[in-house]
Parts: sequence; structure tokens; C-alpha cells
Amino acid sequence: MQICCAGEAMIEITANAAIDAVAPSPSGHPAIPGDCGAPESGAHRSAGQAAQRRASVAGDTYNTAVYLARSGLPVSYLTRLGDDPASGDILAALRAEHIDTHLVTRWPGRTAGRYTISNDAGGERSFNYERAHSPARECFAQVPDLGNTTHFYFSGITVAITRADHANLVSLLRALRSRNCQILFDPNYRPVLWDSAEQAQHYLRSVLPFCSSVFPTLDDEQSLWGSVSAQDCHAFYADYNIDEIVIKGSALTTHAFSGSDSVCLQAAPVAAVDTTGAGDAFNAGYIAARLRGAALQHAVHCAQALAAQVVQQHGAILPAAGNGHLSRSTY
Repeated sequence: MQICCAGEAMIEITANAAIDAVAPSPSGHPAIPGDCGAPESGAHRSAGQAAQRRASVAGDTYNTAVYLARSGLPVSYLTRLGDDPASGDILAALRAEHIDTHLVTRWPGRTAGRYTISNDAGGERSFNYERAHSPARECFAQVPDLGNTTHFYFSGITVAITRADHANLVSLLRALRSRNCQILFDPNYRPVLWDSAEQAQHYLRSVLPFCSSVFPTLDDEQSLWGSVSAQDCHAFYADYNIDEIVIKGSALTTHAFSGSDSVCLQAAPVAAVDTTGAGDAFNAGYIAARLRGAALQHAVHCAQALAAQVVQQHGAILPAAGNGHLSRSTY
């Protein structure tokens, strides 16, 4: 088994966030996808901690790659970076998470993307991006050789930022499916990355026929496709003969479908401080559990448990021993 995640890793700057002390799981890591014995209490705030800016590495497919790797699965990451210090930090962060970086290429004179997160009192976030010239936009400038990859994970953000080379992405997906590689896709619709909803629909429709599993979020699906219910969303993707459809719905409810099997499971509410990366972590928890043979309901439970941990701390990635936040003062 070999998983490849493709997309953009960026410098994430969390504004006005106090440093969290995260309670570790029994295994020593604060988040292990598929390890449902890990505590769901997440982060605990210490009285008197000062608010400050904090830099780390994140990005939707990067977040999922990290949590898959922390589960012990073999993961590689496909992206393109620059030669600036931020790109070096991103590469170091990937290696610190034991993610294979042989598919990471670097472009002299270019700089990695970055974004700043601000949160309201309920943990909902707003973003300010600096990614217009990110080299990740050219990571499909050629069709990459993914070797023995058995599972390929990408997102609607991957599609949006690389659409100048979309034909190469489609060629890659076709080649992977022809050798029975499983294609895992989170549509992750972000209107700001597209000229219009119609443009996004055109590009996303072109990749859906190759997908084995999809992980849509109902709010996004309503905006993009007009799906007002989980049933509408399921029907839309079922028309593409997708094997597994896992819908992150309203009221913390997941609707998962695999063949004739289906599950509807509501997660327990937690005190969220930052919802950044929750969906990415959810996907990783689900995928890791399923790849280890978990039944549909157990995989959903593991996904929800990991997402619950993530929303109780600032930033998309839970701290792990030896891989804390970036200290570079220039961010």
C-alpha cells in the first residue's frame, strides 16, 4: 500500500491565538487517525497565556497527509515548492511527519504560499491568502510518475489551483484508474478560487468519473450543485458510479454510503475554538480506519473523533512530539 496526497502545503499563520497545551493520547500522540481510544478532550487552555501569532505548515491535502502518516500508513506528498526559507520549512515539516518527499519539486526564484486565519468567538474562521504565485500551481506541469501508488488523494482546491495544467491531471487520473489505483477526492469547493460556479462545475465534472471515494461537505454541495439534503448529494455522486460516498452534513451528522451499506451518525458536540482543518482530519480518520478493514460505522466514528480533537485547538495540525510550531520570526 502506498498513498499519495497531492496539492499545496502553505505557511499557516494563526492570528490572536494563545498557545494550546494538548493532552496526548495513550500512544503519546495527540491525534492518531483510526485510534478511537484517543481522548476527545483535545486542547486545554492555561490561564494567563498571552495571545500571539503562530506559524505552522498546513493546507487541505497536507493536513490529511499528516494525519494519515501519523496513523502509520505510508504516505507521499506531491507538490511544487520554491527555494525560499518558507519552502524549506514546509519540506522539513513533511519529513518530520515521516511523509515521503521524493515527489516534491522545487522552483528557483519562487516562494511558497501562506495564509492568515482569524477566528470568531465560536471558532469559525476567516482567511487571508497570499498564494497567487505559489509554485504548487504548476505541480502538474508534467504528468508525474507515481510509481507503486495504490491510493491517490486530492481535492477541489488541488483542481482549482492547477487548472492551467488540467489535462495532465486528467491523464494522471486515467492512468491510475487503469491500473486499479483508488482515487480519493474531497470536492472542497472554495468559490474564491474559481471565476464562477459554472467554471468549477466544468472542471470537477471532468475528474468525478475517475473517483473511487468522495468526501463532500453538504454546505459546499448546496452552493455548487444545489444539493439541499444528504439524499440529493448521494444521488448526485452515485450517478458517477462512485463506490464510497461520505457526506459531512449538518448538525455534526455524517452520512456514509458504500455499496448497499449506509450509516447516518451524529457526533457529540465539543467546545470548538478553531474549525480549520476539521474536514481534512475527518477524511484522514475515515480513510485510515477503512484501509485497516474497519466497518463503515466504526470508520465514521473514528473520523468524527479525530475532527473533534482538531477543532479544540488553534490551527489545522495537532502538535506532535518533535514537530511543534515554526519559530521563524519572518512570518
